[in-house]
Amino acid sequence: MKKVCFLLILLFSIINFTFADEYATTDSGKRILIKDDGTWKYVKEEFESTELLTIEAWKWENVDYADWISIYGYVKNNSNYTLHWARIIITAKDENGNYLGNGDSYFDPFTVGPGETANFNVLILDTTCRTNSLSISYKFDWE
Repeated sequence: MKKVCFLLILLFSIINFTFADEYATTDSGKRILIKDDGTWKYVKEEFESTELLTIEAWKWENVDYADWISIYGYVKNNSNYTLHWARIIITAKDENGNYLGNGDSYFDPFTVGPGETANFNVLILDTTCRTNSLSISYKFDWE
């Protein structure tokens, strides 16, 4: 009886291990999840985005011919990963803490390799900043 129980436990362990989800990396460096049913999907690595990318420099200005704010600068990829279709999402406030708006922009270039930098230009539409300074909060997103 002990042998039968042992064999059943061993058999279920092998079956469970055989049909488990697996991760793989494509030739282009994208990480995918291969599910036990044969389907797959791209996987976004679970990292704190502000650790992988940092804003190296940024400036802002009211756009004279329109009612919007332009926030521009560049970011650096501090990771060992190539980030595809990376973008920045910015929320802007004036020096008094008043909410001005938010906007987002893909980086130029769209793909940022390890150690590389990329430019961004985010437009905050339908507003201008009436104070001398502006603060931003931001997050990053990529595929």
